[in-house]
Amino acid sequence: MSTLKNYLLISLFLYSGAYAQSVENLEVHSGKTLQLSYETEADILSDFLSSANIYRYAEPGEILENSLERRKLELSDGRFGKALHIKDGWSIAKGTSNESGIDLDLTVATMWGDWHTKPHYWGAGKFSGDRGTIAFWVKTDAINPGIVFIQGSISWGRKERDLLRIDLDKDGKLSASIRDIYYQYHQIESDKPVWKNNEWQHIAVVYDKAYGLKLYYNNQLVASNWGDDAWWQTPLPGLFSPFLPESHYDEISFYNYPLNE
Repeated sequence: MSTLKNYLLISLFLYSGAYAQSVENLEVHSGKTLQLSYETEADILSDFLSSANIYRYAEPGEILENSLERRKLELSDGRFGKALHIKDGWSIAKGTSNESGIDLDLTVATMWGDWHTKPHYWGAGKFSGDRGTIAFWVKTDAINPGIVFIQGSISWGRKERDLLRIDLDKDGKLSASIRDIYYQYHQIESDKPVWKNNEWQHIAVVYDKAYGLKLYYNNQLVASNWGDDAWWQTPLPGLFSPFLPESHYDEISFYNYPLNE
C-alpha cells in the first residue's frame, strides 16, 4: 500500500509540475507580448537602429555624438512617468508616405526615409497578423498629418511594406488598416475629426482576421468594420515604429488577442 501511495504522490507531483509549466507557457503565449514604457534612455536605445555603426563607432579623430541628440530623441514628461519625445523626424520627402518602406530593406530606408532618426523595433515574435491589439498614448502640439504608428512587413521588392498602420489626416480624422498577403488593404476611418492638440490621447486598434478591425480613441469606438471584413493571412512582420514627427509617445503595448472594451 505504501508503495502505491508513494507512486501516486510522485505522479501527482510530476503532473502538477507539468500543469504549472503549461500554465506558464499559456501566460507567455496568450496575453501582452510587448510593453514600451520609455522610463529610461535605455528603452529608446534598445531599438534596432541603435546598433548601427554610425551610433556606435567614431571615425579617427571624431568625437562620437550622443545618439539621442543626433537622432533628435529625448525623454519627456509622459502620461505615466516618462515618455518618448520625437523632436523632429520629418521625412526627407516631407508630406509623402514613402517611409512605409522602412523594414528590413535598409537600402530603401536610407534612400527615402528618416530610418536613422526615428526609433524602430522588431515586431517579429510580438505582432501577429491573425488577431491582436495595439495600444498607446500619443500627444502633439499641433496636427501633423501622416503615419501615427506603423508595423512594417518583410516584403522584399515591393513598395507596399506596411502591414498595420494608423494614420492621421489634416482634419484630425484617424484611420487604421491592415494589408493582407494578397496586397489588399482592410481599412476603417473615423466619421469625424477626433484629434486634440496638447492632450494625451489613447489609441487602440483591435483586429481579428475572422471579423475585421475596430479603432478606439480615448476608450471610445470611433471606427469599425467588425463582422463585415476578413482576411486569410498577412505578411511576416518586420520593424515597427511610433512614427509621427514632433510628438510624444508613452506605454506602447501589443497583445496577441483582441481586447474587449
